[in-house]
Amino acid sequence: MDRPRSAHPVRDAEMTTKTWPAARLLAEATGLGRREIRRRRLTLVGPDGERLGTGDRVSLGRDWKRFSAGEFAFRARTGPPLTLAVHKPKGVVVSRREPLSTDPTIFEVFAEVPGIGAVQPVGRLDADTSGLLLLTADGALLHRLTHPSAKVERTYAAALESPPDPDALERLKAGTLALRDGHVPRPLVVEPLPPAALAADGLAERDDAQWWTITLTEGRYHEVRRTFAACGAPVAALVRTSHGPLTLRELVPRPGDCARLEGTSLDALHAAAGRPVPADVVEIVPEGDMTSADVP
Repeated sequence: MDRPRSAHPVRDAEMTTKTWPAARLLAEATGLGRREIRRRRLTLVGPDGERLGTGDRVSLGRDWKRFSAGEFAFRARTGPPLTLAVHKPKGVVVSRREPLSTDPTIFEVFAEVPGIGAVQPVGRLDADTSGLLLLTADGALLHRLTHPSAKVERTYAAALESPPDPDALERLKAGTLALRDGHVPRPLVVEPLPPAALAADGLAERDDAQWWTITLTEGRYHEVRRTFAACGAPVAALVRTSHGPLTLRELVPRPGDCARLEGTSLDALHAAAGRPVPADVVEIVPEGDMTSADVP
């Protein structure tokens, strides 16, 4: 699992081959237009010190390569569109801006993560809910993961203020418990959480509560809270512990943790969404954003 890095998707069909136009790579890395690049007389210098002309093409793979152009120094490679897993702390709003709230937004909390401006949240967690939140720059993946027809599972741990009413719980399991708006939740799992699971997910701080787990395949507004309330058991704390095949404890166990999805984790998420991993895009990272852990 890599430290999150900036990702710059390039949408042109010509950029999905194994080689990339040097002029376009230079424009992406500097953020300058071609006219300004010509005015500054910037020339792209490759990994071996070779000067690349505007008509040259650069071969990029999964390994980082160093480039420079005047005052600009950066590294580039190819990779899948950026997808992040974060452990959202309680009291954080899943929004780019929230003018009516004093709570920080997810994009403010993770503002130092390279590429955070390119991603969108996969669904929402309310401010009082913590746990696993996915963010992605892959629009097709976002659509599939949030569409009800995909039936991607989401599991939550809920600390209840009182035990659920047995009759209401049976109706919930049987799929006959209607909420106030008429919606009938159909959880795949709803059961008490054993102490071992509490400890594994770091939930022991609320060991005075009735901890239950519930797995749903829809992301309706406050569905978990409304479902347990209909069972006479208000939710005191709520944590999302998994989204599809990805789990909080394996990826981002501590609040504020962030991990980039690659390899088997990303493959598993795409499989759960029922779509293939897309073609690679160009990733460009200024030298100052890299650490020794990123590049040997």
